[in-house]
Amino acid sequence: MWFWKIDRPARSGYIFVGLYLIAHALLFVGLTALGLAAISGALGVPLAISQVTFNPYYFTAVMFGLALAFGIAAAVPLKPWAWQYTASVLALSLGLILTLPLAIFALGIWLRDEIKRPFGILIQGPDVALPPEDRRLHHGDPAPGMVPEQDAQILDS
Repeated sequence: MWFWKIDRPARSGYIFVGLYLIAHALLFVGLTALGLAAISGALGVPLAISQVTFNPYYFTAVMFGLALAFGIAAAVPLKPWAWQYTASVLALSLGLILTLPLAIFALGIWLRDEIKRPFGILIQGPDVALPPEDRRLHHGDPAPGMVPEQDAQILDS
């Protein structure tokens, strides 16, 4: 698999997120099978929670779509679009209350710089967008007017 090409500190993050996505895909495959059983009449009871009845065709289509989305996210190549696709699927999993703590943890891992780098996403420092005069402040070079000797000369004149 492609995650063996990743440096060791980030590899465990890839493995965790991959297993998380595969577990979700399998969960939704099972729910798709439940929907198919309801459609065929093998269940003998309708899909219902208290007074709310689910349309089995709609339920099966949604569960199959989610299984497909999570399955694809678990097997994407190392491309920038693939990182973004997986991040969006992980964000989608934030809506599932059952696995919310794991979803937050997986999304936190996926947003790390060492995870983004193999996908070709350029990581920029916090001051790249600053103009050059402000960038000097972040690199230790004082801006004009910020040096005490210059301040003393300004006050003397």
